This record gives sequence, C-alpha cells and structure tokens, in this order.
Amino acid sequence: MTIRIRSSWLMVAGSSLLMVGCPGVVRVAQAQAEDEEFFRLVASRAQLHDSNYLRASSAATAFPLGRADASETLAVTTVGVQLDQTVGRQRFELDLTWADHAHQHFTFLDYTAHNRRAAWRWQWGDDWQGTLSHDRRQTLNSFADTTNYSQQNLLTQTSTRLNASYRLGAAWRLLADGARTRETRTISLPQEGETQTQAAGAGLQYLWPSGASLSATHRRVQGQFLGRSLSAPALLDTEYTQAEQGVSLQWPITGKTTLAADWARVQREHPNFAVRNFSGHNASLSAGWQPTGAWRWQARWQRELANFQTLGSNYSVTQRWSVGPVWQVSAKTRLSANWQHSRKTYQGAPGLPATLLRSDTTRDVLLSAAWQLHRKVSLSASLSQGRRQSTQPGVDYDYRAASLLLDVVY
Repeated sequence: MTIRIRSSWLMVAGSSLLMVGCPGVVRVAQAQAEDEEFFRLVASRAQLHDSNYLRASSAATAFPLGRADASETLAVTTVGVQLDQTVGRQRFELDLTWADHAHQHFTFLDYTAHNRRAAWRWQWGDDWQGTLSHDRRQTLNSFADTTNYSQQNLLTQTSTRLNASYRLGAAWRLLADGARTRETRTISLPQEGETQTQAAGAGLQYLWPSGASLSATHRRVQGQFLGRSLSAPALLDTEYTQAEQGVSLQWPITGKTTLAADWARVQREHPNFAVRNFSGHNASLSAGWQPTGAWRWQARWQRELANFQTLGSNYSVTQRWSVGPVWQVSAKTRLSANWQHSRKTYQGAPGLPATLLRSDTTRDVLLSAAWQLHRKVSLSASLSQGRRQSTQPGVDYDYRAASLLLDVVY
C-alpha cells in the first residue's frame, strides 16, 4: 500500500495565522496538549462477507473471473491521524485516513481510499459563530443500479462548506451558508452524471427556552454536469439551477421524547431541455423515545427527490421508513437493531405513460453489537439481510452480510 499525505489547506492556513499573528495562543495550545488528547493515531481492521456483493439479479448467470456467484469477502485496513484542538473560542479539527480495500475474489475491485476532513468551528465576539469545513471521501460506487460487474468504478466526493449564525437577540438568529461540491466517478453514469455545484443560502431561526427551534431557509444551487456534451437524442443538458425553500423544527417534547421535522420545496430547471425540469418536496420526520437510561427507540420517515436521467425518467422519489431500538446493556456493551422499508419510483419520463415507470421496493434488517474492550480498543459486529423487488426485470436482488470491526485509538 502506498501512502501519500495530502495537506489540508484549511489547517495549514489556520496554523500559519496562529503562529504569525498569535504566538501567545500557540504557547497556550502547547500547554493544553499536556492535559488533552488533541492528537490521536487511529487504526482499524474490518472483515465483511456479503452473499451478493455485486447486487446481481437472481436472473444473472455470468460473473467476473469465472465465478459461479456474486459472493465476496472484503478486508478493509485503515490507518490515520486525528487532531482536535480548542484555542480560546476557536476549535480546529483534522481527520486524515488511508483505507486499503482488499477483495478475496474480485481483486480488480481493490483500491486504497485517501479520505480527509478538516473543520474550523469559529466564534467571533458574542454574536457570530459558524463552521468552515472541507471533506473528501472515496468509495466503490454502488452496484445497485448497474450491471457492469467487470470494471471498478470509484466514486469521489469533495465539499467545502461555510455556515454562519448571527444572534439578533435572545431568541432570533440570522443564518447564512455557502458550499462548493464535486462528485466524480472513474466510469461515468449518464443517469446520475458527474456534477460540480455552487450553493448559497440564507435563513432565520427562532429558539425557545426549552431548547426547541424553528428555522426557515432559502437556498439556490448552480450545477454543472462534468464531461458532458449537449445531447438532443438523449435529452442530456450540461447544467442546471435549483431553488430550495424549507422549514426545520427541532422539538424536545419531554425529557424522554424528541421530535424533528424538515420540509423543503425543490425546483430544478435545465436551460436547454425543459422536458428534464422537475419539482417537488423533500421531507423527513423522526422521533426518539428513551423510556429508561438503558433503552432508546428511534423511528424515521423520509421523502427524497434525486436526479436520475434516462429515456424513461427524469428523477426519482424515494420514501423510507425505519425503526429500531438501542439497548445499552452495560457501560461497555451496546446492542441495536434497525428495520428499513423503502419505495423508490422513477418519474417525469418524457413521453412515457405512468404505468410503464419503474418502481422499486427494498427491505433491510440490521442487527449490531459493540463492545468497549479497553479505553482505546473497541470491537463491533453486525448481521444484515435485504431484498429489492422491482417492476423492471433484471434489477431485483437479495443479500445476506456479516461484518466484524476492530478499532484502536492511541
């Protein structure tokens, strides 16, 4: 495995400013280091077995490398460093990891992910506060919506975000945010596209003494499809604009029950092919209940619109329902379970009747356990199974999976 260290511009810039403009603060930080674990080395080893790693349909008969099925055993070895330092009212975080993915059978899928996350949680005076962050993640693209089993397709997602809050009084807050994101794949998927976006938003928030809050926001997104040319036959555009107006509620009903709700109106427009335009709403509702100190229940419903451009659809609408308990058996042992049901419909098809549109139903069950073996060592295990059924032939699948993860922090 080749390890390459990529410096974070955010942490370098922040450190330079502190050293040049605030040498006294640096000395304070060095003194705090004696009492705080602000620097940590992390390592983990995960072993995963999946009976249908390629999410192949039951009708599939040919698999890469002459394999008779799509089962796979994956080993993931991760090493990294973490920094978490508070200097006065400012907090700096850095997380760098290198994760080596080794497949037992489909070795052409092996890769090493170089992931990073940096954040500056800032505060200026008594009224201004916010977060400047940068994040990069690399994963193997899901096989759920492709039958190209013989090629590796890596998904790389990067984002830089800034959000700010200004206190207008005891209860009111003025909100603002901006973001730049980029999503690329080694093999392009036309239905989703590789994208680059710039977004800006503003809003207003009201806080109650009980801890409840209500926010209203407006956001505008300018997006580009990378590496794409205008295509009249496929109705593929090169850019889009999106407007979002939403409200968000956080409500601690009692000391044991919490409620969170979000709703947003989404409208996307394409400059060259208006037939690809779509609008609708995203929404979510979640409730948490903790009847005792050891038990906690969580339930959630979510509705989400996403771009999915084919000759048969413009976008998808996914509704998910999930529920599950968490049992804190002891100070070092935790058990949890989660059941999820989702229904995904593909809509907005140019010229196709609604009866021909694709619809998927997916059910997943997850059981997990976690043990704190030592202050710096933890072990977790999980069992899961799921099934997808679809009105489109050849995209159904089912799977069973088991995983074991060892984490060490020094």
